[in-house]
Amino acid sequence: MQVGRQVPAHRRSGGTLVGRPRIIAHRGASAIAPENTLLAFRLAAEAGADMLETDVQFSRDGAAVLIHDSDLARTTDCIGLVSAMAWSELSVCDAGYWFTPNGATRHPYRGLKIGVPRLEELFALIDALNPAIVLQLELKVDAGVPAARCGRDAARLAQMLAEHGWLNRAIVSSFSTAALDAVKAAEPQARTAYIVGRDADIHAALAYAVARKHEALNPEHLRLGMVEEGRDIVSLAHAAGVAVYPWTVNVADRALELAQMGVDGVMTDDPERLRRVLEAG
Repeated sequence: MQVGRQVPAHRRSGGTLVGRPRIIAHRGASAIAPENTLLAFRLAAEAGADMLETDVQFSRDGAAVLIHDSDLARTTDCIGLVSAMAWSELSVCDAGYWFTPNGATRHPYRGLKIGVPRLEELFALIDALNPAIVLQLELKVDAGVPAARCGRDAARLAQMLAEHGWLNRAIVSSFSTAALDAVKAAEPQARTAYIVGRDADIHAALAYAVARKHEALNPEHLRLGMVEEGRDIVSLAHAAGVAVYPWTVNVADRALELAQMGVDGVMTDDPERLRRVLEAG
């Protein structure tokens, strides 16, 4: 399965957008379900997402767990650093504890045994629901974690992809250049994506991605500018063999602008809504 550059036919014919970028579910269908949970990933797959994006961290005893923050407090009923806790401690946390639907104050998922998942569980879920779905795995690098451990975690993630047959079905992304280098060193066949922050120079970031042989660039969507500027950047990336997956877009007009630029995929919290928007053009 090809998970690198995909050049969709984003053009207008008779006023209708032909083709569309891949829909990438940001932390699953996180607009309607607790982020980075098996429920959010299931709902995203059922909504027609082409890719699932999630965050990966490692517990103290080496479990690959799917959670964004370095601390558990925002999304679970537990407190403490993920990297300092054993899997046995993380496994009892309620990952649906704080989630509220948009505009609501209730917490409908509390007590429903929605846990912090392990990466292996997501592999199994995708295999059961739709093996064509590609994973975007953002490797989180906590500022408090020593560089040596960061390198070990990156190598372990790459090894897990190889062991479970996911090297050609996943892209490892990170803001950390050291982590991405460690992934490539451990598994040269691993696909990687360099994440570009809100204040970064997009051209410099693209040049870096090309130099380090990353298969994709994940820019904050505003870094691409408006349609003409963004189209030029995407064209440069494609000419260098680099896919472009901007984040995180929940506004219909902006999603359509990105499609006109020719991006390969768009990250969103609401994959079902974005799919309808892009397919309608």
